[in-house]
Amino acid sequence: MRKLVCLFLVCLLTLNAYGLEITESTSHAEIQSFINGDLTENAGISSEWYIFALRYGNYDFSSYTHALDKYIAENDVPSVTLLKYALTYLACGRNTESVFGMLNGVREQSTVMYTVFALHLANNGILLNGKDTAMLCTELSERQNGDGGWSVISDRSDVDVTAMALQALAVHADEYENAVESGLSYLSSHQNENGTFSSYGAENSESTSQVIIALSDLGIDCKTDTRFIKNGLTVLDGLDTFKVDGGYSHALNGQYSTLASSQAMCAVAAYENGGYFYVFEKPSIPSAPETDAVKPLETDNVQASGTEGADTSDEKKDSMPLWRIIFIIAVCIAFAVICFVLIIKKKTKAQNFITAFLACALVICISFFINVSTPDQYYGQASGDKEPTGYVTISVICDNVSDNGIIVSETKIGFFEHQSVYDILLSLSKTHKFTLDVSGKGEFAYIRAINGIAEHKYGNMSGWVYTVNGISPHLSCGAYYPSDNDVIRIYYTTDGTDAIS
Repeated sequence: MRKLVCLFLVCLLTLNAYGLEITESTSHAEIQSFINGDLTENAGISSEWYIFALRYGNYDFSSYTHALDKYIAENDVPSVTLLKYALTYLACGRNTESVFGMLNGVREQSTVMYTVFALHLANNGILLNGKDTAMLCTELSERQNGDGGWSVISDRSDVDVTAMALQALAVHADEYENAVESGLSYLSSHQNENGTFSSYGAENSESTSQVIIALSDLGIDCKTDTRFIKNGLTVLDGLDTFKVDGGYSHALNGQYSTLASSQAMCAVAAYENGGYFYVFEKPSIPSAPETDAVKPLETDNVQASGTEGADTSDEKKDSMPLWRIIFIIAVCIAFAVICFVLIIKKKTKAQNFITAFLACALVICISFFINVSTPDQYYGQASGDKEPTGYVTISVICDNVSDNGIIVSETKIGFFEHQSVYDILLSLSKTHKFTLDVSGKGEFAYIRAINGIAEHKYGNMSGWVYTVNGISPHLSCGAYYPSDNDVIRIYYTTDGTDAIS
């Protein structure tokens, strides 16, 4: 019964997230159509969290997996992201031999998230570079910081990374009891008074969702375990505070977020179903041989991964803008008026009508080469405010690799509500005339290059990163929404000091 209830909640949240209304009578065929449609269309971009939770239903994921095959073939996918896709394939029921084959040649990385995903795969029977679960568990536990948490950068522990590390270690909790208990103590001490969790000082639903998954994997009921109840509020109560129409928001009192909703969906599924969220079938197969790298070493990234090579458009191009429809109707009316005038003046030669028709057709054709947009559309956000919501100070710098390294010195710029760091950077690029090479869109935007200076150009760990008030947020630049008076610094790193965003 719990699985059936969870499945309904998952489907309700997921389908609402894509603008579809369902009830308890929603058919299996309608949900299957959703998988074949929206999830298939966004394979490799934003569908993977949804797939993990929907696996509890009896659905056919073949259209999605075929689309993901195509996405991987056509894009240069980061190694850690490829491991995540491998887990997604397993969730869809693809056999481990096939998944094992796609990972042949992936080079090992000395990063926490590589170890986390490699351990998830090992827990499913897929061993990379000759490392079994014991070796990976040892590596992961050795990366634990003194405060009990794990981190992407140096020894600055983070809730998200700690929760994800515990999810991978959960299968082996008995053998690594000390590491697990220390990690749980870290999470308990960092729970907010309203039951939520924060990442790098920012209260958010994604961190809260990841903790719920970790606790569920460890067999901890977050409704009753006193370590995770603050002021009578549980982690699930904390997640509920992010509920909005159609799903969940990233921040309190925020707007609907695909990323937040998809991770909340997984949290609900993990809690309701129990067991290990990332463990599927585990047939025994040989471990992968060590091999030369076929992909460059990637910067360790949790939230921004999975957007390499995605569609860079800010919106779909298959719908005609309203202004063009109105313009075409006006031209047609004008043609009718011209024909009426020609008839009244008895200039009814066929040549006159043909000339008028061709002229109107030419005008309509020209309209398709004109892009008319509002300022909000131009800058990739949909605020109706006449005045900015607030102001940030932003700079774009690469002085460590270029003589002309100050692309934009510290500049104060207005932003609107629900505008992300990526939206602000896009707006800045238009006013200051510098180029952006971006993959993904919205919350999954990923900065490949600025002014032609691309990631990996100056080493395997080089790329563009950003900080807000001196702290590197644990979110992609498309998913981080700044506050008034924030100081944003976008800069190029050559040593992977921070997670690329």
